[in-house]
Amino acid sequence: MQHCTRLAAFAFSPQSKQAVQLLVRHHLHTDEIALTGSIETLGEPQLRLAGLQLWVHGRAFPDSSQSCDLDLLRVTVACDAPGASVWMRNPSLGSWNFAQFLRECERLRESLTGRARLGSDEPEFGAELIAFDGFGHLSLEVEITPQYMEQEHTFRFRGLDQSYLPAIIEACRGILEAYPTHLEVPAA
Repeated sequence: MQHCTRLAAFAFSPQSKQAVQLLVRHHLHTDEIALTGSIETLGEPQLRLAGLQLWVHGRAFPDSSQSCDLDLLRVTVACDAPGASVWMRNPSLGSWNFAQFLRECERLRESLTGRARLGSDEPEFGAELIAFDGFGHLSLEVEITPQYMEQEHTFRFRGLDQSYLPAIIEACRGILEAYPTHLEVPAA
């Protein structure tokens, strides 16, 4: 891999060389996770809800000078239900997405109405908590698609309620404490 890094960096400008080196370091780390062969080796997830588990491994581009790149995180997501299990690494999630999800979950806890979505504009991953009756009952819909051009996977979990929200809120706060956002999150 070092040979590929040197060749790729040789063909580009100094700015592109830095970008290529960041990208190669990023992929080397995610390949290390893939080589383990199992999500069980990742330890306790930072966020867990119904069949959804999420691990944050660090910033994707910690040396970047761009706020949007600096916000991007290295993440592994897994979703399990009877008869199905799908996992992927590095859906396009940044600290900003967790900050927005945190605000939406806090609003759900206060009003017991509405939705809270964790995801980005990319199609690989999205999780949405939906308050559906005004009495604190929630459902969770997870779309997780490692190969979005060839696959679609949707999980629906019923039977959740507002008692799950404090743990989700605390998990998001912990992620944001470790990886604060560099972008402005719109007011709720």
